[in-house]
Amino acid sequence: MRYEDFATNLMRIGEGRGIPAAGRFATTERAVSSVVTVTLTPVSVATITVAAQTFTGIPGVELNDIVIPVRTPNITATAITSVQPTAQNTISVSFINPTAGALTPTSGAYTFLIIKTQ
Repeated sequence: MRYEDFATNLMRIGEGRGIPAAGRFATTERAVSSVVTVTLTPVSVATITVAAQTFTGIPGVELNDIVIPVRTPNITATAITSVQPTAQNTISVSFINPTAGALTPTSGAYTFLIIKTQ
């Protein structure tokens, strides 16, 4: 179930769990949801596999946040399958390589939407 609660500026999902709208303060005055752009340098992903890689220095990320890739510089046949926070300011990005040879995802500016949960 999903509905927007305009009185508290929250988008509710499931059992009343609130997610502050991007750019707005939650009723608890926690940090707002945000969009961040960081430079990442991924390493090679073996053939026909999914590999998680950890990146630090992602400002504002906390363990319970939802992180969604918005824009990537990737021009190889690799793709991002998931992004999860693993610690404060740290994320794990899983890249998939469906090809018959090892590939390195493109280094550069990656943009993520960070959604703060309560």
